[in-house]
Amino acid sequence: MKIFKEVISGLDEVWLISIQESLRQMIGGEDEWPTIRKTFFERSLPIHATAHNFDRIGPDPRTVENDLSHLHIRNPKLLYGSWLQVLKEIEVRPCEERYSLLLAFNPRRTICDLKDAEDWLQWEENGWVPKTGSTWSSQESQIERVAASETPESRDEDISMTVRPAFGFWLFPVDAFCDANKTLEPRNCFTTFDVRKHRPELALARLNEGDMDRNVSKEV
Repeated sequence: MKIFKEVISGLDEVWLISIQESLRQMIGGEDEWPTIRKTFFERSLPIHATAHNFDRIGPDPRTVENDLSHLHIRNPKLLYGSWLQVLKEIEVRPCEERYSLLLAFNPRRTICDLKDAEDWLQWEENGWVPKTGSTWSSQESQIERVAASETPESRDEDISMTVRPAFGFWLFPVDAFCDANKTLEPRNCFTTFDVRKHRPELALARLNEGDMDRNVSKEV
């Protein structure tokens, strides 16, 4: 135990990993999600990939402020609370400056290379822009819905100006998801946060070694 405590105390960085079963898309409505009625597509949320290597880019250079103003996620700071409890049990004093929350979206399929990434993005886009009046699958029943891209929030969206997707993850300071940054209380395990004051660091998975340009926007 002594050696373990020395190792933990000597770590330069600790990343608390939260691969989210979270929301990149939502069609707002009165029925299923009373607290989330706005249709949105949080394109900037990094998508988890299984590549073994990654590059730390620094503060996310994309235009992500809008998405950061209303992230709908399972609160990753719960991980930090659990970690603090572990440190307390082994009598190690925490150093908050060394801890980061790693946040990414779980695509529910293995993404190892650019072909996997392109296929998944096409699949996601197909779900966002179905034929008007098509039948959407639901956990409850088959229901008729208008394509999400035809809702008032998205109808005039200029796709050429949208945030390019990134495969990798964000790194946030642990205090980014504090109670003061909540904009909506938890609903069905999800909480809405405004984290614009804590612009995350972006890390990009190396889907193809030496081909990083295809994996991040060059907006700035």
